[in-house]
Amino acid sequence: MLFKSVIDPRFTAWAATVASNDSVTVIERRNEKYLKPCDRCVKTYLPQLVPSPRGVFSTFLGFVKRISFQSSQCTLFIVHNIGILLLSTLSFPVASWGSNAETSGMTWSIPGKVILLGEYSVLSEGEAVCCALSPSRVLSDADTVIDPGLGLGFGSSSAAWIAAHSHEWINIEQAWNRFQKDYVDSVVPPSGADLITQLAGGLLRIKPPKYSRLDVSDEILSRMILLQPLPDQGRHVKENTFVNLASSAVDRFVHHVDFASARETMISATSAFIDAITIHKNSKDYIGAMQSFIAVAAGAGLETHQAKEIRESLGSLSGVAIVKGCGAGFHDVFLVVLQESVDPSKWLAMQRSQLAQKFKIIGSLKDRRADQGAYSTDSGSTVSVFAPVNIAWVKYMGKKDSQNNLPLNPSLSVTLKNLGSTTRVTPVRAIANKIADDITGDRADQTGQRLFWRNSSQWLDQKGKKRIETYWRRIQLEICRWLRDEGFDRAHIHDIEVNTENSVPESTGIATSASGFAAFTVAAAAEMSGDLEKFHARFTKDNEFRAKLARFSSLGSGSSIRSFFGPFVQWTADGDVAQLPCRLGDLVDCVVIFSNEKKSVSSSDAHRRVMTSAQISTRPQQALERFNWIKKYLEQGDFENARVQTAQEAFNMHELFETSIPPFSYLVPEARALAQKLASEPNGILTIDAGTNLHWFVRPADVERWRASLAKEKGVLRVMTDMSGNGIRFL
Repeated sequence: MLFKSVIDPRFTAWAATVASNDSVTVIERRNEKYLKPCDRCVKTYLPQLVPSPRGVFSTFLGFVKRISFQSSQCTLFIVHNIGILLLSTLSFPVASWGSNAETSGMTWSIPGKVILLGEYSVLSEGEAVCCALSPSRVLSDADTVIDPGLGLGFGSSSAAWIAAHSHEWINIEQAWNRFQKDYVDSVVPPSGADLITQLAGGLLRIKPPKYSRLDVSDEILSRMILLQPLPDQGRHVKENTFVNLASSAVDRFVHHVDFASARETMISATSAFIDAITIHKNSKDYIGAMQSFIAVAAGAGLETHQAKEIRESLGSLSGVAIVKGCGAGFHDVFLVVLQESVDPSKWLAMQRSQLAQKFKIIGSLKDRRADQGAYSTDSGSTVSVFAPVNIAWVKYMGKKDSQNNLPLNPSLSVTLKNLGSTTRVTPVRAIANKIADDITGDRADQTGQRLFWRNSSQWLDQKGKKRIETYWRRIQLEICRWLRDEGFDRAHIHDIEVNTENSVPESTGIATSASGFAAFTVAAAAEMSGDLEKFHARFTKDNEFRAKLARFSSLGSGSSIRSFFGPFVQWTADGDVAQLPCRLGDLVDCVVIFSNEKKSVSSSDAHRRVMTSAQISTRPQQALERFNWIKKYLEQGDFENARVQTAQEAFNMHELFETSIPPFSYLVPEARALAQKLASEPNGILTIDAGTNLHWFVRPADVERWRASLAKEKGVLRVMTDMSGNGIRFL
């Protein structure tokens, strides 16, 4: 079978008929074979495909979708009298696209795209405003996922071209030049604006092949909503639709003198739109520019009848300032701009049920903008690391050196076994701004190793990603030089893809920041080393090597230093980390979850705010004494005294929060009540991190009894359990 089963089977039948039909004409051009099916073949099978969501053909004169047979000996270009047809949704192995062996084993992540303003005029020396969209398509030789969360008209064809031809260029301008060569004989060559958008990522001003990034406020982008018509909303290939526009109006628009004034108006409207959203930030101005563009495009016959009807219908909704169709025939997707007085989230909530009957709600440009462009990875080079959370019995709260995250007092913690963060790091071949490998001299660029995030949005927001990126920019060169000093001669800096996920709720006080930084640091350093086997051996057997990496990690998250070892770990006020002996026996942490919501005061903010507490002056000495006591009780196996001191330490830390200026508290009433109850219970050890969830350490034999009992307490959502563990491990 030529294509995977996710494609409409009617297309498979049609393609097979085209390939075997006696009346197919084989055309040789530039050493490639073009198959031109006869009119009868196209008319017989094409109409059956169009209504199908997975088989819809979008058309644009000059665009060609390359499809290779499994033999890789013949390339099929589907050509028809009404223009050159391209498939919008295809799913088949990248390895079968062309005959280049270098694509085998590679996985591409390519964002979607939308041309917000400037389509058609960008074909005639004008500019376009384009935006890359998330989530990215994932294309691999093992499996292919097209348009996750998006749909037709968002750059599937250009994504396929990128993956097929990536070996032929190393930057965006070279890619654009190569792209243009494929269409040198076209009546209206494509602008390549969509290609540039997907390669570069972000919100762009494009005059191919040049582009620049637009700095537009989130406030403006949040009011720009993308809606895509469902397949039955006029997206059919028939008379008077964009199929005919491609072969008539577009040709006249680009080449005929009587369209000169229309071109100039559309070009100037696009420039005015850019100035309005970036400089003046005046909604009246950018709405006016859009109105001018729409009027000229419609007058030139470039807007389909269905697109006009949809535009006018959406424009009549309450709170809408203006609507513009985007893409071929202005029909691929609709940009709805809301009035300044309208709250976008409330508007969507109010209109969702009505819109969902006819549209797929893509979302706002603020939420769907993809700042990262296309990149590829080699899945065979992925490094996977798991870092467990660590639960402090003597707390790290308050810093004597914020720059290096040095604590006011020593801390002591228990490292868990299976609750934590898994990070996968894969080397990236990035398209834009290729990074030079230079760790010995001054770097020509200041970007360093860039991080490309995949599937991490469920737990890591933009603020969290920026925190990790800032940390890594600060430390990566030092780590690389240290690795060279440690005998890793192939250690080098290049872009990486980061895929991180947590097994516990994030930002709720269960130390996921610590486990996340620890897992990332080890995975990124291992990939950077250039010798994973040697790195793994050193990390596993050499505690000094591991401790050095732990100290690097602590510059991102102080408490992450304790996740490198286990089960019991100390972190001194001087920044040293070591495993502690313990004779308490095996313990299981019953994590009592009262809330999955992100805490209102982050741990970083808490460190700063406790410095205003009246109790902070006595905190270092008090914590040091308690650290020494609990350390002694661990060595002696004194469960009772360890229990008493650990609970007191937890309550003392929360008193710091509540005596800060202004005061704050994490504990909900139900959690506070249960904590006070458990503190007097002799069969477990209570502690509370900087959150509202509790940790109750018990003997393994008592786990099920306590799990059932705690689950019945008021306000408890669920109870998670985990054994103590030995720190970070490779997967």
